[in-house]
Amino acid sequence: MNYLTRIKRVQRPLKKNEALLLAAPRYNPNAYWLTGTEAGYALLFTRDQAELYALNEHADYSNKKIKNFTKKQLPEFLKQNKIKALYCDATSLATAHEHAPKLTRKIECLRETKDEHEKKLVREAQRATKQIVSAALQKNLYGNTTNRIAGLLELQARELGHALDSFPPIVAVNADSATPHATPNNEKYRKGDVLLIDCGCTAEKYCGDYSTTVYEGRNPKILETLDAIKQAKKAAEKLAKPGTKAHELTKAAKNVLQERGLHKRFDEIGLQLGHFIGLEVHDCARRLNDVTLKKGMCFTIEPGVYGDYGARFEDVTIL
Repeated sequence: MNYLTRIKRVQRPLKKNEALLLAAPRYNPNAYWLTGTEAGYALLFTRDQAELYALNEHADYSNKKIKNFTKKQLPEFLKQNKIKALYCDATSLATAHEHAPKLTRKIECLRETKDEHEKKLVREAQRATKQIVSAALQKNLYGNTTNRIAGLLELQARELGHALDSFPPIVAVNADSATPHATPNNEKYRKGDVLLIDCGCTAEKYCGDYSTTVYEGRNPKILETLDAIKQAKKAAEKLAKPGTKAHELTKAAKNVLQERGLHKRFDEIGLQLGHFIGLEVHDCARRLNDVTLKKGMCFTIEPGVYGDYGARFEDVTIL
């Protein structure tokens, strides 16, 4: 990880006599992206320098050059550097400043494009997630509650050396699956049911996110719906190239579903076609639909239909 390059990108918009403060007692994606430090830190940036302070004197930062952060450190730093404007990351412990949301958004927007190592980690997280779901589906899951199936996915992840911790796994059947982010419960999965699974592993804190819908019945309408969603996903993926406005992907997926006469589509119930993914499963500040795609972006494409049951197919695209 080239942390120095990232820090310089954050420093670039700062003017002379301006500073940025981040401080948190626990893991924070912005700070981790900048330093690789997970907890107990304070970061102070000026246009020309960056300093890392320990919030916890017992924390192990033996591999980093740091100082202890006390109540006196901030005013002394501001005085020594003749700082006239102090900005704070909105996720920090620092007192909120009127510019904080803009600066937080600025850092998160920088995280939209990943370097090669970051892309490798997202790719690994996604590969592991799909391997886990595939292994679980090879077992006879009939008769299990959705809660137990979620537990089996988590166990499968551990047995393969991973953690299914991008977010709590979503497992739902029939009417429950019509709730896009349903919580597993005691509803049993039976032959002929529609089963929706959505989960994600992590690789060095970078997230995976994969959804699939399983149906082994013969209802032609359900089979046609599942095929239409798969085709909608393919139509969007075909357009996923640098320079394309992301809303064109949404339009392509929506058009396929409209042409097949499907209602209660993802866009009709307020869902996006996809989202950025990285250190957070819903990464970065902006909606995917609002950006022009660039090399290095990692995002999901996940069209779905939600009526008497829910159906969704999702995978990660890496540019």
